[in-house]
Amino acid sequence: MILSLAIVLASSPFQFPAEPIPAEMARGEKVYYQRKGIERTLMEDRAVVGKWFDGKTKRDTDQIIWLSPRMVSRWLGYLNAKEKWGKSELNRRWTEMVQVLDGKMTFVAELYALPKKEDFFELTESSATKPETALNVRFLVTYLTDKERDDAQHIETMVRKRNPQSPLEREEPSIAPLAVFKGYDTDLIQRWQWHSLDEAFAPLSPEFAQAKRTAYDGVVGDHLRAIYVVQATPPDKPMPWNRFEVRVFAIGKEPVAKFKLPLTKSNP
Repeated sequence: MILSLAIVLASSPFQFPAEPIPAEMARGEKVYYQRKGIERTLMEDRAVVGKWFDGKTKRDTDQIIWLSPRMVSRWLGYLNAKEKWGKSELNRRWTEMVQVLDGKMTFVAELYALPKKEDFFELTESSATKPETALNVRFLVTYLTDKERDDAQHIETMVRKRNPQSPLEREEPSIAPLAVFKGYDTDLIQRWQWHSLDEAFAPLSPEFAQAKRTAYDGVVGDHLRAIYVVQATPPDKPMPWNRFEVRVFAIGKEPVAKFKLPLTKSNP
Protein backbone atom coordinates (compact mmCIF):
# COMPACT_ATOMS: atom_id res chain seq x y z
CA MET A 1 0.00 0.00 0.00
CA ILE A 2 2.80 2.46 0.91
CA LEU A 3 4.61 1.68 -2.35
CA SER A 4 1.45 2.24 -4.39
CA LEU A 5 0.85 5.57 -2.66
CA ALA A 6 4.41 6.67 -3.35
CA ILE A 7 4.00 5.87 -7.03
CA VAL A 8 0.82 7.96 -7.18
CA LEU A 9 2.36 10.94 -5.42
CA ALA A 10 5.40 10.93 -7.67
CA SER A 11 3.45 10.75 -10.92
CA SER A 12 2.05 13.42 -13.22
CA PRO A 13 -1.69 14.13 -12.85
CA PHE A 14 -2.06 12.80 -16.40
CA GLN A 15 -0.15 9.53 -15.82
CA PHE A 16 -1.86 6.41 -14.52
CA PRO A 17 -0.06 4.43 -11.81
CA ALA A 18 0.34 0.65 -12.02
CA GLU A 19 -2.77 0.13 -9.86
CA PRO A 20 -5.88 2.14 -8.99
CA ILE A 21 -5.32 4.91 -6.46
CA PRO A 22 -6.34 3.43 -3.07
CA ALA A 23 -7.78 6.63 -1.57
CA GLU A 24 -9.88 7.29 -4.66
CA MET A 25 -11.09 3.69 -4.80
CA ALA A 26 -12.28 4.13 -1.22
CA ARG A 27 -14.25 7.21 -2.23
CA GLY A 28 -15.93 5.21 -4.99
CA GLU A 29 -16.76 2.38 -2.58
CA LYS A 30 -18.30 4.89 -0.18
CA VAL A 31 -20.63 6.17 -2.91
CA TYR A 32 -21.83 2.62 -3.57
CA TYR A 33 -22.50 1.86 0.09
CA GLN A 34 -24.43 5.12 0.37
CA ARG A 35 -26.73 3.60 -2.29
CA LYS A 36 -26.08 6.34 -4.80
CA GLY A 37 -25.69 5.99 -8.56
CA ILE A 38 -22.27 5.49 -10.12
CA GLU A 39 -22.38 8.93 -11.75
CA ARG A 40 -21.90 10.37 -8.25
CA THR A 41 -18.30 9.11 -8.36
CA LEU A 42 -17.44 11.76 -10.97
CA MET A 43 -17.19 14.40 -8.23
CA GLU A 44 -14.59 17.09 -9.02
CA ASP A 45 -13.89 15.54 -12.44
CA ARG A 46 -17.33 16.56 -13.74
CA ALA A 47 -18.09 20.13 -14.76
CA VAL A 48 -21.66 21.15 -15.56
CA VAL A 49 -21.54 23.85 -18.25
CA GLY A 50 -25.20 24.11 -19.27
CA LYS A 51 -28.69 24.14 -17.80
CA TRP A 52 -32.17 23.86 -19.34
CA PHE A 53 -35.55 25.04 -18.08
CA ASP A 54 -38.02 22.19 -18.62
CA GLY A 55 -41.09 24.29 -17.90
CA LYS A 56 -40.90 23.73 -14.14
CA THR A 57 -37.28 23.68 -12.99
CA LYS A 58 -33.78 24.21 -14.32
CA ARG A 59 -31.95 20.95 -15.00
CA ASP A 60 -28.25 20.22 -15.55
CA THR A 61 -27.58 19.36 -19.19
CA ASP A 62 -24.23 20.06 -20.86
CA GLN A 63 -21.31 18.52 -19.00
CA ILE A 64 -17.64 17.71 -19.47
CA ILE A 65 -16.06 14.75 -17.67
CA TRP A 66 -12.30 14.43 -17.19
CA LEU A 67 -11.25 10.78 -17.36
CA SER A 68 -8.44 11.31 -14.89
CA PRO A 69 -6.59 8.63 -12.89
CA ARG A 70 -8.61 9.72 -9.84
CA MET A 71 -11.94 9.47 -11.64
CA VAL A 72 -11.24 6.02 -13.12
CA SER A 73 -10.07 4.79 -9.68
CA ARG A 74 -13.31 5.96 -8.06
CA TRP A 75 -15.45 4.50 -10.85
CA LEU A 76 -13.79 1.09 -10.64
CA GLY A 77 -13.89 1.25 -6.84
CA TYR A 78 -17.67 1.60 -7.06
CA LEU A 79 -18.05 -1.28 -9.52
CA ASN A 80 -15.64 -3.47 -7.54
CA ALA A 81 -17.74 -2.98 -4.39
CA LYS A 82 -20.97 -3.58 -6.28
CA GLU A 83 -19.96 -6.64 -8.33
CA LYS A 84 -17.47 -8.23 -5.87
CA TRP A 85 -14.64 -8.79 -8.37
CA GLY A 86 -11.46 -10.67 -7.73
CA LYS A 87 -8.23 -8.68 -7.83
CA SER A 88 -7.41 -10.04 -11.30
CA GLU A 89 -10.64 -8.61 -12.76
CA LEU A 90 -10.00 -5.22 -11.18
CA ASN A 91 -6.43 -5.19 -12.51
CA ARG A 92 -7.59 -6.23 -15.99
CA ARG A 93 -10.05 -3.38 -16.24
CA TRP A 94 -7.57 -0.87 -14.87
CA THR A 95 -4.84 -2.00 -17.28
CA GLU A 96 -7.17 -1.71 -20.27
CA MET A 97 -8.11 1.83 -19.30
CA VAL A 98 -4.46 2.74 -18.76
CA GLN A 99 -3.71 1.68 -22.34
CA VAL A 100 -6.36 4.10 -23.60
CA LEU A 101 -5.85 7.08 -21.29
CA ASP A 102 -2.30 7.12 -19.88
CA GLY A 103 -0.32 10.26 -20.62
CA LYS A 104 -3.26 12.03 -22.26
CA MET A 105 -5.86 14.58 -21.27
CA THR A 106 -9.12 12.82 -22.11
CA PHE A 107 -12.62 14.20 -21.68
CA VAL A 108 -16.16 13.15 -22.52
CA ALA A 109 -18.31 16.12 -23.53
CA GLU A 110 -22.10 15.89 -23.60
CA LEU A 111 -23.82 18.81 -25.32
CA TYR A 112 -27.56 19.34 -25.67
CA ALA A 113 -29.81 21.23 -28.06
CA LEU A 114 -33.30 21.44 -26.55
CA PRO A 115 -36.47 23.41 -27.26
CA LYS A 116 -36.74 26.51 -25.13
CA LYS A 117 -39.70 26.45 -22.75
CA GLU A 118 -41.63 29.58 -21.81
CA ASP A 119 -40.60 30.93 -18.41
CA PHE A 120 -43.13 33.36 -16.94
CA PHE A 121 -40.80 34.39 -14.11
CA GLU A 122 -37.91 35.35 -16.38
CA LEU A 123 -40.21 36.61 -19.17
CA THR A 124 -38.69 34.34 -21.81
CA GLU A 125 -40.64 32.87 -24.69
CA SER A 126 -40.52 29.35 -26.07
CA SER A 127 -38.49 28.65 -29.19
CA ALA A 128 -37.49 25.72 -31.39
CA THR A 129 -34.39 23.58 -30.97
CA LYS A 130 -31.15 24.85 -32.53
CA PRO A 131 -29.20 21.65 -33.35
CA GLU A 132 -26.13 23.59 -34.48
CA THR A 133 -25.42 24.62 -30.87
CA ALA A 134 -24.50 20.99 -30.11
CA LEU A 135 -23.27 19.83 -33.52
CA ASN A 136 -21.23 22.73 -34.90
CA VAL A 137 -18.73 23.11 -32.08
CA ARG A 138 -15.03 23.62 -31.39
CA PHE A 139 -13.06 22.62 -28.30
CA LEU A 140 -9.91 24.13 -26.80
CA VAL A 141 -7.87 23.22 -23.69
CA THR A 142 -6.28 26.23 -21.99
CA TYR A 143 -4.47 27.24 -18.84
CA LEU A 144 -3.24 30.54 -17.50
CA THR A 145 0.52 30.90 -17.43
CA ASP A 146 2.87 33.27 -15.67
CA LYS A 147 4.60 34.86 -18.67
CA GLU A 148 4.51 35.27 -22.41
CA ARG A 149 6.48 32.57 -24.23
CA ASP A 150 5.59 32.32 -27.93
CA ASP A 151 3.11 33.27 -30.65
CA ALA A 152 0.97 30.18 -30.03
CA GLN A 153 -0.31 31.70 -26.81
CA HIS A 154 -3.49 33.74 -26.49
CA ILE A 155 -2.59 37.29 -25.49
CA GLU A 156 -4.94 40.09 -24.38
CA THR A 157 -4.57 43.49 -22.82
CA MET A 158 -4.75 43.46 -19.04
CA VAL A 159 -8.31 44.85 -18.83
CA ARG A 160 -9.40 42.06 -16.48
CA LYS A 161 -6.73 42.47 -13.82
CA ARG A 162 -8.70 40.68 -11.08
CA ASN A 163 -9.55 37.72 -13.32
CA PRO A 164 -6.98 37.80 -16.13
CA GLN A 165 -7.49 35.82 -19.33
CA SER A 166 -3.97 36.24 -20.63
CA PRO A 167 -1.45 34.88 -21.35
CA LEU A 168 -3.16 31.55 -22.03
CA GLU A 169 -1.42 28.41 -23.17
CA ARG A 170 -3.55 26.68 -25.81
CA GLU A 171 -3.77 22.96 -26.56
CA GLU A 172 -5.74 22.02 -29.69
CA PRO A 173 -7.43 18.66 -28.91
CA SER A 174 -8.53 15.90 -31.24
CA ILE A 175 -12.30 15.41 -31.39
CA ALA A 176 -14.08 12.08 -31.91
CA PRO A 177 -17.91 12.18 -32.09
CA LEU A 178 -19.32 9.22 -30.15
CA ALA A 179 -23.04 9.55 -30.85
CA VAL A 180 -25.96 11.87 -31.51
CA PHE A 181 -29.34 11.04 -29.97
CA LYS A 182 -32.69 12.57 -30.85
CA GLY A 183 -36.01 12.14 -29.08
CA TYR A 184 -39.11 13.92 -27.88
CA ASP A 185 -38.01 14.26 -24.26
CA THR A 186 -34.76 14.23 -22.30
CA ASP A 187 -35.36 10.78 -20.81
CA LEU A 188 -35.30 9.25 -24.30
CA ILE A 189 -32.02 10.85 -25.32
CA GLN A 190 -30.34 10.02 -21.99
CA ARG A 191 -31.03 6.28 -22.13
CA TRP A 192 -27.54 5.41 -23.36
CA GLN A 193 -24.58 6.18 -21.13
CA TRP A 194 -21.36 7.45 -22.65
CA HIS A 195 -19.29 4.46 -21.48
CA SER A 196 -21.55 2.08 -23.44
CA LEU A 197 -20.91 3.80 -26.78
CA ASP A 198 -17.31 2.72 -27.47
CA GLU A 199 -15.41 -0.51 -26.82
CA ALA A 200 -12.53 1.53 -25.44
CA PHE A 201 -14.69 2.29 -22.39
CA ALA A 202 -16.00 -1.26 -21.93
CA PRO A 203 -13.97 -1.75 -18.69
CA LEU A 204 -16.10 1.00 -17.13
CA SER A 205 -19.42 -0.66 -17.94
CA PRO A 206 -21.31 -2.58 -15.24
CA GLU A 207 -22.08 -6.27 -15.58
CA PHE A 208 -25.71 -5.80 -16.56
CA ALA A 209 -25.31 -2.85 -18.89
CA GLN A 210 -28.20 -1.98 -21.15
CA ALA A 211 -28.43 -3.31 -24.69
CA LYS A 212 -26.34 -1.54 -27.29
CA ARG A 213 -27.91 1.14 -29.40
CA THR A 214 -29.38 0.04 -32.74
CA ALA A 215 -29.61 1.97 -36.01
CA TYR A 216 -33.23 2.83 -35.18
CA ASP A 217 -32.64 4.28 -31.72
CA GLY A 218 -32.56 8.01 -31.09
CA VAL A 219 -32.95 9.21 -34.67
CA VAL A 220 -36.13 11.35 -34.54
CA GLY A 221 -37.19 14.18 -32.25
CA ASP A 222 -36.65 17.81 -31.29
CA HIS A 223 -34.47 17.04 -28.23
CA LEU A 224 -30.82 16.42 -29.16
CA ARG A 225 -27.81 15.14 -27.23
CA ALA A 226 -24.34 14.95 -28.82
CA ILE A 227 -21.43 13.13 -27.17
CA TYR A 228 -17.76 13.69 -27.99
CA VAL A 229 -14.41 12.33 -26.84
CA VAL A 230 -11.96 15.21 -26.54
CA GLN A 231 -8.29 14.31 -26.18
CA ALA A 232 -5.25 16.56 -25.89
CA THR A 233 -1.55 16.06 -25.31
CA PRO A 234 -0.51 17.18 -21.82
CA PRO A 235 1.73 20.25 -21.90
CA ASP A 236 5.44 19.92 -21.34
CA LYS A 237 5.33 23.24 -19.46
CA PRO A 238 4.15 23.52 -15.85
CA MET A 239 0.68 24.84 -15.04
CA PRO A 240 1.56 27.61 -12.55
CA TRP A 241 -1.89 27.77 -10.93
CA ASN A 242 -2.62 24.02 -11.00
CA ARG A 243 -5.79 24.39 -13.00
CA PHE A 244 -6.96 24.32 -16.59
CA GLU A 245 -10.09 24.76 -18.68
CA VAL A 246 -11.88 22.96 -21.48
CA ARG A 247 -13.61 25.58 -23.61
CA VAL A 248 -16.51 24.96 -25.98
CA PHE A 249 -17.25 27.34 -28.82
CA ALA A 250 -20.68 27.17 -30.46
CA ILE A 251 -23.23 29.54 -31.93
CA GLY A 252 -24.63 31.67 -29.13
CA LYS A 253 -22.72 30.06 -26.27
CA GLU A 254 -19.15 29.69 -24.99
CA PRO A 255 -19.24 27.42 -21.92
CA VAL A 256 -16.04 26.81 -19.96
CA ALA A 257 -15.33 23.71 -17.84
CA LYS A 258 -12.79 24.35 -15.09
CA PHE A 259 -10.68 21.63 -13.47
CA LYS A 260 -8.09 21.65 -10.69
CA LEU A 261 -5.01 19.43 -10.70
CA PRO A 262 -4.38 17.14 -7.73
CA LEU A 263 -1.37 18.05 -5.64
CA THR A 264 1.67 15.88 -6.35
CA LYS A 265 5.40 16.08 -5.66
CA SER A 266 5.96 17.24 -9.23
CA ASN A 267 2.98 19.62 -9.03
CA PRO A 268 3.21 21.37 -5.63
